[in-house]
Amino acid sequence: MKLFQQSNKEELETLLVKKISVIIKDAITNFGDARILFSGGSTPFGVYSLLSSQDLDWEKVTIGLVDERFVPNDDEESNYHSLIQVMVKAISYGATVIPMVNEVSNESKNLEIVKETYKPFFERIDFTLLGMGGDGHTASLFPNDNASENDLQSMQKTLISTRAPKHPKKRISCSSGLIRSSRNIFLMFTGEEKKAVFDKAKDENLPIYNLTKDISNFEVYFC
Repeated sequence: MKLFQQSNKEELETLLVKKISVIIKDAITNFGDARILFSGGSTPFGVYSLLSSQDLDWEKVTIGLVDERFVPNDDEESNYHSLIQVMVKAISYGATVIPMVNEVSNESKNLEIVKETYKPFFERIDFTLLGMGGDGHTASLFPNDNASENDLQSMQKTLISTRAPKHPKKRISCSSGLIRSSRNIFLMFTGEEKKAVFDKAKDENLPIYNLTKDISNFEVYFC
C-alpha cells in the first residue's frame, strides 16, 4: 500500500487526474482499450469533471460503476445520473458509460442483466477508484450486512445485491473479488474524520480493510 497526502482537494484532484490519464493511455496502448470503474458519492466528482476534459482517446474507454443505488437512472440519488452529467465531454467524444440499473422493477432480474453488460470488466479492469464512508464501507459493502460480510470473505468475481444502513437501502455492488482483480486500485477520501476511520479500519475489521488488506497494487490518496 502506498499513501499520497496532498495539502488540499484541488491538488489531490490534479494528481489523481494525472495518474488516471496515464493508466488509461497505457491500457489503450497495451490492450487496445481501457476499462475503468468509478465510485459514486460527492468526493470524486471533481476528479471526473477534470478527467473528462483531458485529451484522451475516449472512443476506446469503457466506464462502469463500482456500485449503485437501486433507483431509476434519472433519479437524483443515482450514481449513473451524476456521472454522465460530469463526464459529458468524454461521452461526447465517444466514451461508453455502462449503467447498473436496467430493470428497476425487479432486483434479481436486473442483477442478471448487469452480469451480462459488465462482461468487459469480468475480462479485465484497468483501473478502479474507490471511496470510503464514515462507517468504513467501500463500494456498497457495508458493516453488519450479511451479503457484504459474506462477499468480503470470497474471491468470486461477480455482482451482488447488498443493503445499506440508510435510504436508499437497496444497492448493487461489484463483488470484492471483482474489485480485487483490477490492475490498479486507488482509494480517495478527504478530511480528518475519514483519515481516522481509515487508520482504525484494521482494528475494527471494517470493509475497507477486508477488501484491500491483501492487494499489492493499492494506493491511497487523501487530503
